[in-house]
Amino acid sequence: MNHKVYISLIVGAVFSCLGLYLAFRNVPIASLLDYASQINYAFAIFPVILAGWMSCLILGFRWQTLTKRDPF
Repeated sequence: MNHKVYISLIVGAVFSCLGLYLAFRNVPIASLLDYASQINYAFAIFPVILAGWMSCLILGFRWQTLTKRDPF
């Protein structure tokens, strides 16, 4: 890879870590993990599956349109 790509990845990782630190610096980790273990993830599964299915459907129509050739 290019030297600029490595620098970009490192800078992005540093900013991501800094953002996570600032977002969670006052949150007790034990309480966060306890709360996360009690979440019912079934409510999140349906919208994710629906969004993925709709994305595939839209991309399929897009590729059909892009690859459609004039028969004449």
